[in-house]
Amino acid sequence: MTGKYPHTPLAWVVDSRCDELGIDRLELMRRVGFSNPWKGIKKLTYYLACGHHPSVKLARLPAELGIPKRVLERAIERTEEKLENKRLEKRRQYFRPLLLVQTQSGVVFQQFLNPMFGNRMRIIPMPPDFQSMKKSEQIRLVSRIVRKHFRSRKKMLGFVIPIDGYYLQRTFDQVVVFNTNGTVREERKNSSITFVFDRGRLPSVFLQ
Repeated sequence: MTGKYPHTPLAWVVDSRCDELGIDRLELMRRVGFSNPWKGIKKLTYYLACGHHPSVKLARLPAELGIPKRVLERAIERTEEKLENKRLEKRRQYFRPLLLVQTQSGVVFQQFLNPMFGNRMRIIPMPPDFQSMKKSEQIRLVSRIVRKHFRSRKKMLGFVIPIDGYYLQRTFDQVVVFNTNGTVREERKNSSITFVFDRGRLPSVFLQ
């Protein structure tokens, strides 16, 4: 193989065909029309890593490689799937259970409230041993936390926004919604709300 860069299904298709033709990536860039093939290499590297090409010249790859365009398109799809799986795995790796305050206007949006209140006023971290607890124990604990928080905040977030409920991201794939009195309102699977820590720091973005 000629590739020395992030290996993806797309890179495998391109490099395999280059090996069959007896050329390297530098020569391939000359053939697609780059007067400076080293500049083309940078663009090709990006393209092979993610499937998005920043140059119209790279649209000539199927013709220069002698392969159907649909072969590259399918390789791009597999590359995107692989990258998405890696991103998902990373998100799972840094996931931690958290409780998010819900307001009457909906879930608290980071763009609006972060400058006003900061993360710590609307995120309630769970204890370190939370994930090792049984689900029933988790629910009882969060119920107490919700009631205490609601009373201590006097039903308001930042003294300006009424609190309507609480979202507990119990696992990466499940959200439990609590009423302000600590009772469970509903449970959801595959919620669009996911808390992901950035290497141990509190998250700054909550909505996917």
